Amino acid sequence: MSIEAQDTNHRPTPEQAELDTFQDLGRQLLSNVLADPNNFALRHDFRTAFDYRSSYPWLVEAGQLPGQRPGQALPDALGYALSSGFSAPNRTEPPITEPSLFDEAWSAELVAAVPQIRALRLRQYAFQLTYDGISLSAESSEEIQDHMTKLLEKYYLRREYGLSADPW
Repeated sequence: MSIEAQDTNHRPTPEQAELDTFQDLGRQLLSNVLADPNNFALRHDFRTAFDYRSSYPWLVEAGQLPGQRPGQALPDALGYALSSGFSAPNRTEPPITEPSLFDEAWSAELVAAVPQIRALRLRQYAFQLTYDGISLSAESSEEIQDHMTKLLEKYYLRREYGLSADPW
């Protein structure tokens, strides 16, 4: 088979092309959410949950899963937070009202991890957005960022759930 014939056989469907385009948009919007100076409480909560969950070696946050690359724990946690779409309990304590001394460095670390989020997690998130009736286009950027913010907050609220190594 010629190279030209192979190229025509492997052209993405419109849906696949939209998902591929969303990869870049999704990463950019998540970076915006994480870098927003007003989201210091969100970053604090994410770090609290990430640090707590990283003490369990069978969770992605620990960075010890078979096949998990060194330094992949934070991007995997961000991807997990976006793609899980889980429900969460109500908040029992008020969010922090002042940024921590380490907020700027943590913000930079989170934003640096965004490009490393696995494409599969962003595809799962894109399917979730579509299911929720949210367009994957740049015109929906504000709605997508609000959705991301809610999922990152749910990650914090559910930090103590799903910790068992035994799924049954």
